[in-house]
Amino acid sequence: MASRANLSALQTATTLSATLSILGSGFVIVQTSRHGARSKRDWLLIILSAFDFVASFAMVFGQRFASDEPNTACVAQAAGIQFFGVASFVWTANLSLEVVTSLRHGRQPLSAAATRRGILRPLVPALLVPAASCAVISAVGGWGDATLWCWVSSHHPEWQLALYYLPLVIAWSVSVCSFVAVRSAISRRLRHAMQAGGLPTLGQSQLASDAVRQLSGYLLVFVIFYASGLLNRGYCAIAVVFAGGAEAYEEATGGICFRFPLIFAQALLLPLQGFGNALVYGKLVPRLYNVCGSRLRVRTSA
Repeated sequence: MASRANLSALQTATTLSATLSILGSGFVIVQTSRHGARSKRDWLLIILSAFDFVASFAMVFGQRFASDEPNTACVAQAAGIQFFGVASFVWTANLSLEVVTSLRHGRQPLSAAATRRGILRPLVPALLVPAASCAVISAVGGWGDATLWCWVSSHHPEWQLALYYLPLVIAWSVSVCSFVAVRSAISRRLRHAMQAGGLPTLGQSQLASDAVRQLSGYLLVFVIFYASGLLNRGYCAIAVVFAGGAEAYEEATGGICFRFPLIFAQALLLPLQGFGNALVYGKLVPRLYNVCGSRLRVRTSA
């Protein structure tokens, strides 16, 4: 069972991480919206950041609405986390596929002006998939206290995995496969550019390489920050299955599944996707690396 000190630490970690994600997502939305003629890439980032912004806003309240009998605020928080979290997964997978498509056709459609059809077509499944998952959870009465916040109740780990983490794993798989395909396409272009010796071709390959680095950054953020949640919820789901069900597990252990190191890592890392995307978008990590590296070289030479 969770002690009061543990619950307080989880609340602090959740509020801090979600606040950083809200600020990061807002930064990406504001900066990208300042572009005069928004490209398709701009809209992809704006919508992804909007999903992360709302999901983080729902998480920032932590356990404040949690109760044994879910109230309106608890259900609203739970549905917000579920809907916009899954929407973010679907949209991240779409972002990966868009980059692959742009390279496969030998052009840069992501930098072209966005069309209404080009945005609405991937937006429809990004809204329908989470809406369907929320409908299923509502039908089975699955909303409730999930320890960190109101979400799919900790008494239903099977629904947590099936309706949240299964879409997450699928999105991971699509993103990783897309990344591998893009890297392969980049390598072929570079080889052709070197063989042809043409600077324009090499320049196009450089543009494609920049797209790959951007994609790999968002993918890395996506995988790292959500891995903690998958590890924690997956561990609990396996423990419940081996115990013979949620009721049997609670009878044997005296409460719901709770492993503080795992759930603290989830509280600290899972809400941070919006913040991580802001670091990638603002290219802050390479800038920080260059600044630290230059200072280190100066000290070494001295």
